[in-house]
Amino acid sequence: MRFASTHSAAAVADAAASELETILGLSENAFVLYDHAGAIRLASDRLRNLLDLSDAEWHNLRTFSSLARILSARLAHPRQRLAPPWSLWEAGRGIGCERVELAVPERTLERIARPLHNASGAAAGWVERYRDAGAELELPAKLLQTDKLAAMGQLVAGIAHELSNPLTAVLGYAHLLLDRPLDPKALADAHRICEETERASRIVRSLLMLAREAKLERIPVQLNEVIERTLWLCNWDLQRAGIRMELNLDPALPLTLANPVQLQQIVLNLLVNAQQAIAETSSSGQITLRTRHGADQVFLQVQDSGPGVPAELQSRIFEPFFTTKPMGVGTGLGLSIIAGILRQHGGDIQVSSVPGSGATFTITLPIAQASGESSPSREESPRIASAVTNGD
Repeated sequence: MRFASTHSAAAVADAAASELETILGLSENAFVLYDHAGAIRLASDRLRNLLDLSDAEWHNLRTFSSLARILSARLAHPRQRLAPPWSLWEAGRGIGCERVELAVPERTLERIARPLHNASGAAAGWVERYRDAGAELELPAKLLQTDKLAAMGQLVAGIAHELSNPLTAVLGYAHLLLDRPLDPKALADAHRICEETERASRIVRSLLMLAREAKLERIPVQLNEVIERTLWLCNWDLQRAGIRMELNLDPALPLTLANPVQLQQIVLNLLVNAQQAIAETSSSGQITLRTRHGADQVFLQVQDSGPGVPAELQSRIFEPFFTTKPMGVGTGLGLSIIAGILRQHGGDIQVSSVPGSGATFTITLPIAQASGESSPSREESPRIASAVTNGD
């Protein structure tokens, strides 16, 4: 807190000044108090943070004119002028308010001004309140995007249901062909039809599982199988984006007690996050998935070859709606959803990154207690223990 020593401020008792500093210091808003001539009597520390003021600018902040000069150099619209509080507020109109858009730092501030009066009712100065209104402005757009994604999820589920029946019919006729005497080329074609139809059926089942409303019950789940099922779902999109997948899955990975739908959502979100990170700086790249286990936990690492996450942002990337991606890419919800699901499962997620060398996300989940539990039955292909995939 900077408390200027002017004639008005000097008259305030030390105890009252200390109390005022403490009260304003607890607020997320920034406050500036002026005397009747426009000299700054008090400016809260939050103002320095909102405006990103240097030490010199902060210590030279003496009057409204000096504040206006600093803000003028930061305005997103150069023609905009900061009106003094006594011009912003008009008698009979109540509290004067305006929005100030800054280019550096990039944010929108809401500015409110009103007069101060002494005990006898005479004008004693002005008070301004500044607050960051950017999050409030972005929230409707974020909610709209979330609602759109939910509608798309319902649409995808409906399409998957519609595709299920014709795929079953194609697969049935393909198996009938295999029972007939065919020449080698026709037999190979029939086998190819069966393989591709079965692959399409697995993708449809994965879509239905992902779109299904997740119940909260947890069962013993094989994380490796969830990873492979998710790759069946998004492998084509990853190939189209020039992404090379490397798998290093622990063949002796124990079961984890989890909700399989939510676990698949975690893996899918991590893959999408890695793909988008790579696309920021390159038209191709690599994602590596590793699983391993300890005495009481299983681990999944998702490593990408993207630009990495700056150290100062690594503590924020799990916040809802926070994203380092360009406008229109991502919702800022993927990593926060992952963190929330893992907390419910008694797990955790961490990120390690060297800017320019990609990022590695590590999730941990507790091992299911071995009490005669058997591995869930599996209808898909045998588990891949260690592989590099570039396609089917």
